[in-house]
Amino acid sequence: MKRLVLIAIAASGCIKPPGEKTETGPTITVTLDPDSGSNATSDQSSPGLSLATGATSYTFKLIVDTNKGSAYDGSTTMYPDVTEVHASIMLAGANIPTLTLVVDTTMTEWTYTSQTVTVPSSFKTQSMMVHSDAHDDNGLASNILDFNCALR
Repeated sequence: MKRLVLIAIAASGCIKPPGEKTETGPTITVTLDPDSGSNATSDQSSPGLSLATGATSYTFKLIVDTNKGSAYDGSTTMYPDVTEVHASIMLAGANIPTLTLVVDTTMTEWTYTSQTVTVPSSFKTQSMMVHSDAHDDNGLASNILDFNCALR
């Protein structure tokens, strides 16, 4: 009877049998964090940034939050750090510089933050295309994020 219970638990995925190797890549989310107003995130159905009253530009930082994946080698589960993150913003007619991401490793899940990005208010009503992806220490890829962010 004990053997049947153990087989059932192993089959459910709660316990991995010795020798079965598995890997799950990291996941990421992106936040556009403006100097004023509400954030826009990759989790929102209609992300957008609002122009502050009297402002002549949108100013924000792009933040990539990471969640480690896992690697099971047959006996031990490891959680590789997310060591490589890429992000870009495209907006037709705008001169948006290549993003430089600075990593904060003070927490278990690392965060990558860009320099301040400035977009002139003349781009109001247009949408920016935001892209981000990542890899962990084992080379596993994260989810790929591509979303439009409205300039309101």
